[in-house]
Amino acid sequence: MIYLALKTITLATVIILVSTIEYSQLPLSKLGPSARKFSSLAFNTQNNTLFLFGGEGDIYHDDLWTYTIEDRKWEYLNVFSDTPGMNYLGKRYQAGIFFRKKNSQLCVYGGKDDKKIYSDILCYHLETMSWEHQKTLNAPGLLYEFAFCYYEDSGSDFFAIAGFSIFTSEIEVNILDIENWIWTKVEWDIDKFMPKEKFDLTQTQILMTYVNGTLIIPVFSHKITSQFVMVLDLSMMVIRKVSSIIPNYLSALPNSLSLTYINNTFIIIFDSNLILHSTFSYIEFIWHSSTTSFQTNEKASVLCYENNCFSFGGIKDNTIINSLEQWYINDPYNITINILYDNYLTPKPRISHAMNTIHGDIIMFGGRDKSNFYNDLWKYNVRKGLWNAMRYEGIPPTARADFGSDVEGDAFFVWGGEDENGFKNDIFVYNGYNDMWNFIESRSVVMPSKRKNACIIAAMPVMYIFGGVDDNGLCEDLWSFHFNNLSYVKIKDIDPIEKPRCFFKNNDFTILGGNTITYFSLKVLKKITSTVNIPIDSTIIQMNNFYAFIGGLGFSQGSYSPLLQTYGLNEDFTLKLPEPLHNSASVYYNKSLYIFSGQGYTPSFYPIPSLSPIPRFAKLDLHDLCINKSCSVSCGKSFNSQDYNCIICPEGTFWNYQGTVKCEPCSAGFFNPFQGGTSILQCYPCPEGTFSNKPGAKMCKMCSPEDYCPIASINPIKNTHSPRQQTMESEKIVFENQYRPYPFWPLTYAIFIGLIIVGLICICVPKMRDKIRKIDIFSQYHNCKEGEYIKITKNILGAIATLLYIACAVFVAGIISSCFILNNEEEIKSLIPTELLMGQQSKINFKFQIFLNDFRGVCEKLFNEYDNYHDKNIDYEKPIKNVCDQNFDITIQGISKTKDEMKCFNINQRTCHIIYECKGCQISKDASIKIDINERLVYVTGISVNFTFYSDNEDENTQVYSEINASKGKILIGPEPSEFILTMIPSYYYSETNNDAGYKGYYVSQDVQTKPGSQNTIENMPFNFHVGLKISLSKIDNALVSHIRYRHSRIMILSLLIGTLAGLFNLFGSSLSYFELWRLLKNKNITQTRDFDHIRSQNEALSEMQFHELVADNSGRNEENVSPSK
Repeated sequence: MIYLALKTITLATVIILVSTIEYSQLPLSKLGPSARKFSSLAFNTQNNTLFLFGGEGDIYHDDLWTYTIEDRKWEYLNVFSDTPGMNYLGKRYQAGIFFRKKNSQLCVYGGKDDKKIYSDILCYHLETMSWEHQKTLNAPGLLYEFAFCYYEDSGSDFFAIAGFSIFTSEIEVNILDIENWIWTKVEWDIDKFMPKEKFDLTQTQILMTYVNGTLIIPVFSHKITSQFVMVLDLSMMVIRKVSSIIPNYLSALPNSLSLTYINNTFIIIFDSNLILHSTFSYIEFIWHSSTTSFQTNEKASVLCYENNCFSFGGIKDNTIINSLEQWYINDPYNITINILYDNYLTPKPRISHAMNTIHGDIIMFGGRDKSNFYNDLWKYNVRKGLWNAMRYEGIPPTARADFGSDVEGDAFFVWGGEDENGFKNDIFVYNGYNDMWNFIESRSVVMPSKRKNACIIAAMPVMYIFGGVDDNGLCEDLWSFHFNNLSYVKIKDIDPIEKPRCFFKNNDFTILGGNTITYFSLKVLKKITSTVNIPIDSTIIQMNNFYAFIGGLGFSQGSYSPLLQTYGLNEDFTLKLPEPLHNSASVYYNKSLYIFSGQGYTPSFYPIPSLSPIPRFAKLDLHDLCINKSCSVSCGKSFNSQDYNCIICPEGTFWNYQGTVKCEPCSAGFFNPFQGGTSILQCYPCPEGTFSNKPGAKMCKMCSPEDYCPIASINPIKNTHSPRQQTMESEKIVFENQYRPYPFWPLTYAIFIGLIIVGLICICVPKMRDKIRKIDIFSQYHNCKEGEYIKITKNILGAIATLLYIACAVFVAGIISSCFILNNEEEIKSLIPTELLMGQQSKINFKFQIFLNDFRGVCEKLFNEYDNYHDKNIDYEKPIKNVCDQNFDITIQGISKTKDEMKCFNINQRTCHIIYECKGCQISKDASIKIDINERLVYVTGISVNFTFYSDNEDENTQVYSEINASKGKILIGPEPSEFILTMIPSYYYSETNNDAGYKGYYVSQDVQTKPGSQNTIENMPFNFHVGLKISLSKIDNALVSHIRYRHSRIMILSLLIGTLAGLFNLFGSSLSYFELWRLLKNKNITQTRDFDHIRSQNEALSEMQFHELVADNSGRNEENVSPSK
């Protein structure tokens, strides 16, 4: 805050010689035709005025200009009708043209563009300033290449053309009687003169001039036999062919520019400095060559009248130009040149305009002259010394003057002013990065009145507006316009000051104007005012420790003197200027003041300014202003001071404050492709797919296809990245019956398996067999033999069956319990109008988790000297953990709450995680939560939100996830917030099972598509400083009611359970009986089989024994029988 002991000072009247400063006129020219070739020229001999029409430049033209030789001034001829390019076929070049003195009429014949050849006649009437399509009789056919000539003969005026027909390639000569607008074709026997001649139209040139009732038409071609001159006797309408001889050493002729007849000599000037000249002859033309002492321009437009030729435009050094030259021809060997209009453009003279600097260049906008307002935008390149009319896109301001203007970074701000309809209070921003005008529409109902001469200060994201003049007179109000929400805020009334000039530093205003200098603090809203004599409409420069008032209406000792005066030094001084500087636009650049135009002074009423501005572009060098004085001259914006010299900030850096000794580099991940940066806002984040790993980059590096580089990348990320898209997920309402699952299946399985394991153990362990028999419950099923008495016995088999039955009973009971007991309740949901429900709405708890992706800004709050912290060990450069920065503003509507809290977390320096929790909250019908982040450097590439609404039953909590991502190549930044729309449905329940009813909370869904907020490219960051997020909670008029009831009666379930267990018991008992019977029969069969085998083995033994006895008896008998025989 500035609180200085100010003093009332009357500026010193000591005049110091102007030798301490240097004042010089810069090259100056008026705004004229754009650079072009093949335009058409005509001459008005009455007032020595040159006319120029059409031509070919960056585009084809149909504009009409006049150039006054005496005043050396171009003037655009207004048109109050359709131009030729609008209503009559098309714009054109290489057209024929002539001016009729009788009725001040300029007529154009034919011409061509890139697609068509024309043969029409258009006439422009100077009195009505309108074009007319002139109808003619017997119009000639289309001519590929033609020469033309306007002449007067016997009190009538004629227009003659000679050219090559595009159909026959033959030469045609036609003469137009302008009085009657009738064409006459000159008949001649071309076969007699040239029986077999065929012309290559691309290599043939034809010219024409009028000499004493005769038309001279030279024809030049690349063929020697095609060189001839046609002589047309206009009295007899007879054409004679005359030989044409050119020097043998000329192998080819360049393009001809003009043919003139001076001192009985025909002179043809070609580009490439060649001149051919010859005397008149009915036998042959012998051409001699010479050269010009100057460089002629290719494809220039040349018009000759008497001894003067005028050349406009053409191509010079491979560049299309718009210079105007005058050639004075004494003879073919003595031609002098006079540059009437150099290839150098400046805007039209004007007043009440504005100048500033962007990218180290001077820009100028708007203003007015005696009768016109302007909205053209110009750029002056100081290094090249060239003006350039800017081509821009978007919606520019209306033509206006006396507007407020300022620059920060690449943004040029225009506020208010006066146009042809009166005072204005609108805002326009020109983006110097992409040459785009942007109209900023305010959302405020209350705003500053429409006015002119206000001063503005751009201190983004706020612009300040002070003073000016409206319909009620001088204004004294100070306003602020906030770009984050596009709204005005009135700060305070200060003092009415005429044509104030404003300066801003550290939240303090300095306002100069009238006879006062006022210091105003924005923190305490107080002012200090001092009196000082400030010349009216002077230029004010703020140096490090003083102000300089240059020019304006100041008076000394009763007479006017143009002065430079200082204020704020211990010894102020005054310098005399060489000429008045009043109501001029100026800009302080380097250590010089550049001044354009301004009001002039009439000799009879000097020093009262005239209404017309004067043509002036001058530079006032202030480098030596403070020599031998107790002051120092500061460098202008975009320059740093090194060894008393001012060096412009190079690419990749920016100027931070006046008098800086070093330009600040852009951080890694950012770049600045232009020199002369004046703000950190000119450090742009590297676009998606590029990165910058070093500070001070002027370009970003391309990311490899294998890597992913999000916006503002410092290094590539080694992973894949799916395309960003907008998605939303939410639960759906199911209105069908919903069943709860059986929760004891694990226990049922455990009991079933455990009983099986116990049975196996009992079977395998002998000692357990006797003990386990006691649990046999199937004792009446054991004795199953027919004819035997039934005995109640217990055995091991029955015990095993008992275990299996118990396991199956547990399993079956679990199934029945799951299906009929534990899941005997059903829930039916329906939507019912809330008016039919009498219950009270309860309070709920909810939590939002928000993720701001690629967040550029301060997420967690930083300590500063104004915070009430008493810890001496605090590191003021580190953030306060989990506390959101002061630039985060939350606005809650339609929600009454018991307690809420918002926290912020910085994740990997790229994502800002915001958590908002609300406890004990009641939500009205149209509730919303809005989070605004207002910061000079803030943007995101995507926003994702996870919504959680808690219920008394944790199983009924509602969660919704949604995300919004910027389109490719864009970021989310601008006044419009990104909106997430949630449908809130009140949820009630009615239970027949426990005779209870009540309010459950909310069912939440996202049935409406999300709405992405403002999206901009990085080029539009200079005037966008807001990221917004809005969560709309839309509560509908219907309620979701859950009806809980029993599905089956308990008696039925008990009967089903008993019957199932009884049937299962009989099944196991019967199965056991059949199993034991099968076992008994099997054992019996095994016994019988064993007895049969024993008997059979005994019989086989007896048989074998008897067999051996029988064999022995037979042997004894045989021996007895043999012995007697012996």
